[in-house]
Amino acid sequence: MSKLRINPILSQLGWLDKTVGSRDFGADLVFNDRSGTRNVIQAKRYFENNPIGISAIQEVYSSMRFYKAKKSIVIGTSSFTTSCETLAGINHVKLLDRQDLIEIIALFKQGNLNLEIDEGAPGYKIRHNELSL
Repeated sequence: MSKLRINPILSQLGWLDKTVGSRDFGADLVFNDRSGTRNVIQAKRYFENNPIGISAIQEVYSSMRFYKAKKSIVIGTSSFTTSCETLAGINHVKLLDRQDLIEIIALFKQGNLNLEIDEGAPGYKIRHNELSL
């Protein structure tokens, strides 16, 4: 998944973002959300039938310390393995898979997306045209 495809959505949501270079230390994007909390994102572009494994969690979680981030997210174009979901849950890493992306992009195109990341809640949910991670 291209960092450049994520950037427009983050910018439209009012998040300050910073694209990290090739030596990204496990994060493809580092940004501060509207509350000023630093976040790291690891983006994985996999074929639909090739699930994302635990290395994505290990990479993004370790990047939190380097970038002094409080929250981490793995966004993928596929699903996640069971072990990946387990490790993400233990480490409070948010996972967004292919179906989540399809829904988020549809809401974004309709102008109905106000994205907030909730540190304590697993996954995400939509309430009153707001997406909460």
